[in-house]
Amino acid sequence: DWYTSLTAGFMTGVRKGVAALEENWRFTKAISVEDVVRAAERGVLPQIWLFRSALVGLGQQNEEMKFSPADNFHAVLRRIEQTEFAAGMYVIASGGEKGDVADIARLQVGADGISRLGNETGGMAWFIAQTNYDVWRKDPSSDPR
Repeated sequence: DWYTSLTAGFMTGVRKGVAALEENWRFTKAISVEDVVRAAERGVLPQIWLFRSALVGLGQQNEEMKFSPADNFHAVLRRIEQTEFAAGMYVIASGGEKGDVADIARLQVGADGISRLGNETGGMAWFIAQTNYDVWRKDPSSDPR
C-alpha cells in the first residue's frame, strides 16, 4: 500500500465463522504518487484497510452509526471484489463452509479474475495456489523462483 504509513490496518484478517483473509502483492501497471494522493483525497479506501472494512464494518450504517459487520463469506467476497483502492493485490479468502475458498486478483477498481474451488476446469479442484503473478499468464523469465 502506497500510503500505509498514514493508516492503521491489517494485511491478514480472521473473523470466526465468517472468513480468513490474506493478501499478496500483485504486480500491475505503475501507479504514480500523484495518482495515489488524488485517490486519498477522493476518500478511496487504503489497501491496508480492506480487511478491517470487510470483516468488521461492511455496508450500511445502522441506527447507532456503526458499520454493520459482514455475517457470511459471500458478503465478505463481494466487499473485497467491489471496494476501490489505490493499488492492485491478490486476496486469498476462506470461509467456514465446504468450498468457501477464493483467490481474487484485484485491480484498483474491481476484480480482474477470481479462482474458486471447483470452477477451474468444470470438475472439483483440490487446491488453489497464488504467487505474485496472474495464474492465467506465464511467469516472467526475469523472476526464476
